[in-house]
Amino acid sequence: MPRKRNLQELIYDKIDADEYLIWLYNDLLKKYTRQLFKREVELFADKELSDLLTFADLLSKSTHPINKGKHKVWSQQIIALLSKLYPNNAKIEFYKLSILNACNNYPGIETAKSDTTKLSNFDKLVNYADKDYLKVPLTDNKYFMEDQKIFFDNFENHIFSYSAPTSMGKSYVMRMFIKNKISSGATCNFAIIVPTKALINEVRSKMLQDLIGLEEADYRVIISASDALLEQDHHFIFIMTPERFLYLQNSTEYKVNYLFIDEAHKISSKDARSNFYYEIVDNVSKDESTHTIFASPNIPNPEEYNSLGRQNDKTLSDIKISAHRATFSPVSQIKYLINLQEGSINVFNDYNKSFIQIGNKNSALNLPDLIKRLTTSKEQNIVYCSSIKNTIEQAVEYGGTLPNITIPKVKEKLEAISKEIKTEINPQYFLAELVLKGVAFHVGYLPSIIRNSIEKAFKNGDIRTLFCTSTLIEGVNLPADNLFITDYKNGRSLLDPISFRNLIGRVGRIDMNLFGNVFMVCLKSSEASTLKKYDELLTKDIKEQKVSIQTALKESQKKAIIDGLVHNDFEMRNRPEATAEEYSFMRKQATLFVKNLLKGENTLIVRELSKYATTEQLEAIKVNAKQNRKTKGLDVTPDQIENLEQSIANGLTYPPPAFGEIDFNSIEPFLTTLSKIFKWTKYEKKTLGYESHNMNYTHIPWYSTILYKWMDGRGLSQIISDSIRYKEQHPDTGIWANNWKIEDYYNYKNPYHKNLIIADTLNTIENVILYSIANYFREFSAEYKRQKTNGLPFENDWYEYVEFGTTNPLTIYLQRYGYSREVANYIKKYKDMFVDFTTKTSTAPFSIKYEAIKICENENLKSETKDVILNVPELFIQ
Repeated sequence: MPRKRNLQELIYDKIDADEYLIWLYNDLLKKYTRQLFKREVELFADKELSDLLTFADLLSKSTHPINKGKHKVWSQQIIALLSKLYPNNAKIEFYKLSILNACNNYPGIETAKSDTTKLSNFDKLVNYADKDYLKVPLTDNKYFMEDQKIFFDNFENHIFSYSAPTSMGKSYVMRMFIKNKISSGATCNFAIIVPTKALINEVRSKMLQDLIGLEEADYRVIISASDALLEQDHHFIFIMTPERFLYLQNSTEYKVNYLFIDEAHKISSKDARSNFYYEIVDNVSKDESTHTIFASPNIPNPEEYNSLGRQNDKTLSDIKISAHRATFSPVSQIKYLINLQEGSINVFNDYNKSFIQIGNKNSALNLPDLIKRLTTSKEQNIVYCSSIKNTIEQAVEYGGTLPNITIPKVKEKLEAISKEIKTEINPQYFLAELVLKGVAFHVGYLPSIIRNSIEKAFKNGDIRTLFCTSTLIEGVNLPADNLFITDYKNGRSLLDPISFRNLIGRVGRIDMNLFGNVFMVCLKSSEASTLKKYDELLTKDIKEQKVSIQTALKESQKKAIIDGLVHNDFEMRNRPEATAEEYSFMRKQATLFVKNLLKGENTLIVRELSKYATTEQLEAIKVNAKQNRKTKGLDVTPDQIENLEQSIANGLTYPPPAFGEIDFNSIEPFLTTLSKIFKWTKYEKKTLGYESHNMNYTHIPWYSTILYKWMDGRGLSQIISDSIRYKEQHPDTGIWANNWKIEDYYNYKNPYHKNLIIADTLNTIENVILYSIANYFREFSAEYKRQKTNGLPFENDWYEYVEFGTTNPLTIYLQRYGYSREVANYIKKYKDMFVDFTTKTSTAPFSIKYEAIKICENENLKSETKDVILNVPELFIQ
């Protein structure tokens, strides 16, 4: 006899397939689309509207064990679209409030500015009971959504992994948990690991605001291993990228009690940097009291990452491990597929995974026309492009169709940003003119103060359209009504389904609006493959994730790692064919494997690679490893360290200063020496070790010029001007973009060429000077201290000069307390106005005059000071 089901089960088992609901929903999508594209709309008959509202109400109260989240999202989307079709309709507003309440979407109720006094008596009763349970601690009128509360409660487990749609506010729950623990008297350290540097300041600023009122708990937010506050006795909240945090772990002994890894799906990435997560978790998991939390967007099996924690525990009987997958999204996205050349428009039905063609085909459009056609004066757009080059080109093309903004207050603010760009970067940089039109582009290498100004102007609505690369996917939280996706690639690689869904989730943010429009655009005529790829990214389910240890390398490559280690060959000369990324991954895996093996740790990496080794091979690897000095980081391998040890023992030092300053003429020979020590021609073929086919050109002279200006403390505008001058003197070095040569000769009369030089210079500073060279200088300085100074600091430390972009002690101090290089240089320039050298603090030989900052005209100085004074109040005098 079949199991008896109640009425609710019968309703929600069948509601997805209800033909009348599907017809109503399809018609709703069509009507909304016609309105969006500014066509005449025939509204619903009264009964149809009433029925659609009834369906939405039913869906919002779903109890289906599998489709509950899907039903609630569907109900919210229906009511959001009806609100657009029928603005100020009292009946629809009543249903909207009831539906958002039934979904526990309290941020949505706040965003919609709904009057909760208009709830029905039944809804009020449910609302009262739920609100008491879902109330965010230490707040008066903030409430979690149901899934957020589950996350919050599980953070006390030893290992917890969770996934949720992009708009669920995963990092918000982390911050509220930390705030609550501190308020409750916790005396421990926390760490939040974010995927990119661009996110650090955003999360730091929000965390500092959350700590207001908890000053007595004596917590400090740390974003760098060189932060001066680490020398003091405080409790800490570390907010860092994996690379920064691993360096902190390897150079200090701070215990972390709660480790939060945001965007944890990066552990499944085939990018070699995913290896940093393994060592971080291995280091933290050694302490049995540590809690490790993994947060991911959209993945179906978050429990996969729990396998990283507690690898050395012989028994897990006392270890609490859990996982939770949330499918409910508080924000909806309406998705369109548009072929510009054919003028075809198709809207996507999320619930039967099919496209609906809207009307007849239209006349051909171009991207600027499409954006303008779909944007009202109150709406904002984000345009995703696959590369930096495309981002800039499409932003310039769109900006060329627009006049400058003339609204007085907005114009004044945009002119200030334009002036800042011209001063900090270059007067001829395209971005300086674009912002005057309310248009900008957002790429990873932009200086932080410029990027922050653009983000602030976009959040305030002064910049209306923002062109972005994948920096948007990495979590920069910006409000947008419309998202235009111009390619299904990220650089030369295809967007994976997780990144694509993450990208879509960036439009329509819960604290800003309840839904957004996504336009997947086919730019080229009849490009069937593009249309097909977009369709696949939307319709195919996200596959269950595997950690990158298991998927990034082929079996033959894993065997090559073992063979190389047996022969103490970190170059792995006998490896099979491997891309540059695979080769980098292999070397980092080899380094981690050896470190874990020597310590006797049964980590995931040890278990995976040991499958490809015999007992005799493992013993041989251990013997070789004991003869090598251990490496602390993952950026260098023992063969490089061996060369470095010998060179410093033979007298190699950083070149001495000339007349008290860095000697420019010594930089290129020194980098050439390091190239041989660290084998750059083998390990850094695209950048530091690049050699042209005829061996008569390398990048080292170019890098040497930029490195000298950077360490000497020159402003970005001067470094860029010098780079342009260098290209004018050496036009045959060509033009490069992201390590690819795109022009053989530099034409000084071509403004686009000049902008490419500006972009390449900024990219070189961000990715070569501040990442690659900084990493090698760090290893050099660490080895020099070990051999020559018994671990103590020494003068003329070029790693410090690169890290802070100066040799000036005041500028270094200011950056160690949280100011950016640009603002620190500004304070130094006007030190008589802002710095008091007669009043010293506990750790700095000066104080900062807060009153002078409050009345200055530099908005970046005032903005950064708001965070610094919250974190280091003792640095300031009133």
